[in-house]
Amino acid sequence: MFEIKNVSRVFGQEYALKNISLEIKGGLNFIIGASGSGKTTLLKILSGLDQDFTGEAYYRQQSLKALSTEEKSEYYNKKIGIVWQEFNLIDDLSVFDNIKMPLYLNDAMSDELVMYTMKQLKINELANQKVRNLSGGQKQRVAIARELVKNPEVIIADEPTAALDPKSASIIVNILKQIAKTRTVIIVTHDRSMLDDKSSIYEMDKGEIISTTLKEQGKTITSKKTTNPALSLKRALSVSITNVKSKIGRYAVLALAILVSTSFLLMNTSGSIQNSSQNGFEELYESIGEGLLDVEIAASFISAGGMSGSEDEQKPAVDVNQDIAGLYDKYLKDERVEHVVFAQAVGNIKVVIDGKEHTIETSNNVPVFKKLLAGKMPMGDGNEVVVSSSLGDIVGLSNKELIGKTIDLSGTLFNWDSGQPVEMPVGTTTTIVGVADTTMVVENNGEFKEYPVDDSFFFSKSSVMEMRGQANMASKTSNFSMRAKSPEDMISLKDELLANGIVPNGRFELVEDMVRLNDQAKEQSGSAVIVISVLALVVSLAVSFMTAAMRKKEYAIYKINGYTNSHLTKITLLEYLLVGIAAIVLFLVTSPLINMAMKSFTGSGIVDVTTFAIAGGLIILLSGLCGVVASMVIPTVNMFKSLKSGDR
Repeated sequence: MFEIKNVSRVFGQEYALKNISLEIKGGLNFIIGASGSGKTTLLKILSGLDQDFTGEAYYRQQSLKALSTEEKSEYYNKKIGIVWQEFNLIDDLSVFDNIKMPLYLNDAMSDELVMYTMKQLKINELANQKVRNLSGGQKQRVAIARELVKNPEVIIADEPTAALDPKSASIIVNILKQIAKTRTVIIVTHDRSMLDDKSSIYEMDKGEIISTTLKEQGKTITSKKTTNPALSLKRALSVSITNVKSKIGRYAVLALAILVSTSFLLMNTSGSIQNSSQNGFEELYESIGEGLLDVEIAASFISAGGMSGSEDEQKPAVDVNQDIAGLYDKYLKDERVEHVVFAQAVGNIKVVIDGKEHTIETSNNVPVFKKLLAGKMPMGDGNEVVVSSSLGDIVGLSNKELIGKTIDLSGTLFNWDSGQPVEMPVGTTTTIVGVADTTMVVENNGEFKEYPVDDSFFFSKSSVMEMRGQANMASKTSNFSMRAKSPEDMISLKDELLANGIVPNGRFELVEDMVRLNDQAKEQSGSAVIVISVLALVVSLAVSFMTAAMRKKEYAIYKINGYTNSHLTKITLLEYLLVGIAAIVLFLVTSPLINMAMKSFTGSGIVDVTTFAIAGGLIILLSGLCGVVASMVIPTVNMFKSLKSGDR
């Protein structure tokens, strides 16, 4: 069965084994000797744990030095069972789960076999007990049961009674002697009281066999030909669930770490910190209205300075005259522009609607457009107009009912062609296509006040040209206003106009200040988000790595029972998938608290309907990444060191 030929093992400059040869065929075998005699080193070679030796070691003509990963898996899972001095059980698992662990790789796995084996060893009443709560004798019986369920050809026991009281030691020795009646048992010990005259004895000293006593061997079983140990996805998931349940506290910490990391990463992907920097602009926008983004183009006006935001306040007022011909058509379909409307002021307005005439109060103010309440802007080819919402109050119609009504409008325009204002009568028949809020917002010492401008009517190009013709105005170009889609678009339009020699009007200095501050806030907060996100990610990965590093002995126990690196990687990734699912549930439950915390931190929340899917994806992605990092520890596990037993 076992054949050792001229085997030597050196640690540093010292021989642990020195050119030993022996053969073990079956029955009960004792390898005895004092501490440091080399017996434990020999055990590790027999068990395939130590392959760094000279000479040859065989099990059924198979070289133990040349075992491949797959061959080791089969060797540990189906051919040999090892009972350790330190028991090498997984303390957080129950007795039942410890014993069942090797069977997940076995096609003959059954809970009944586990229960039968426990009953044979009189530990069936301990099935649901955590191993950490057992006595030494109980733990050793659990260790023996775990090896027996594999139905191995050989049981190797390393100082199995060293950590036990005399009564427990006697029970364990008797159990091993009973097992030796049906299979090969090799016991490594320094306790000569265990010896009897029916067993083969190999005595060692200073790394050499100094005496051998061979007895007639009993019957030994030979394992039937079986398939290589394999771990299906279903069984791997069962192992993962068992592990998570047994270490619920550890995995809860991992889920919490992933949840915190995801929350900060979500801030980055959703842009909540960057969005929070928009709050100042949004508050201003809310106070003044959409007109904050208006760019007004006039053929002439009186100005006290330029539009760049750096004008000299002591500069005297000057008349500005400029050619704006063609600009209306140029910006009508510009992607930066929300809409373009003529700012043609008409005084003394009277309208006839549904056969009834109504007088509109004259404000002597240029038309004011705050926002569109219904319909569309008058940017078509026909005679169209957007009227003030106050018209509905006057005529008794809702905003929706006003849309589509045809009105006859009359009023007056001032003709300045002579240099003096001449009031001229005008009129047009036009269709209402929109209704607007025409409230004017005025800032005074930081306070905003509103005034209604009821005679704010906004006409299409054809209506404006018709009325200017009636007023005998020489110029066919009228002042107009265009609304930018964003603050950045507004500044872009202003810069473009100035570059072309056109001076626009608008709240450019105010908007530029807000844009500049917003850009600075974005840059600073963006850096903060990156740092926080990286730190959160590093913490999660570090926790995963440290958790895996703490499990090295556990991984070694799995490996000595036939699990390969790929098996353990599959289990670990599934464990982190379960952690990810738990983190998603935790995110859903705690999302109101997360939102509240982020609002206090950034000024805006991160959790809404659209971000739940993003959060779920981030959690699964981060869980998978943590699982990969944890799996990187598995190949580094050295069973020889992790399952160290005895001194040599």
